[in-house]
Amino acid sequence: MRGKRKEEHALRDEGRALGLPDHVKLRPECEEDKEYVRRVLNASIFDRRQRETRQRVLSEDIFSKTKRTASSSMTKRTSSSSNHSRAAKLAKIREGNR
Repeated sequence: MRGKRKEEHALRDEGRALGLPDHVKLRPECEEDKEYVRRVLNASIFDRRQRETRQRVLSEDIFSKTKRTASSSMTKRTSSSSNHSRAAKLAKIREGNR
């Protein structure tokens, strides 16, 4: 009984530390709950990073790095090379998120 009572007091104190009212009773942690929280947090972090990356890529100006001058045909870049560099950027970003 003492062990159970100590556990109940510890859970009550933890609930108070979290700012929960006294009528809300916390249950002891179990491994299933911990695994569920890990999966949910990992999924939400992945989703947030994916949204941020997509927003950053979409907000970039694809023409800002392409300089086309009429005087020098040697320095002209084609749109396929711009697309290639953008694809390379996306690949680096995706590798960084792993």
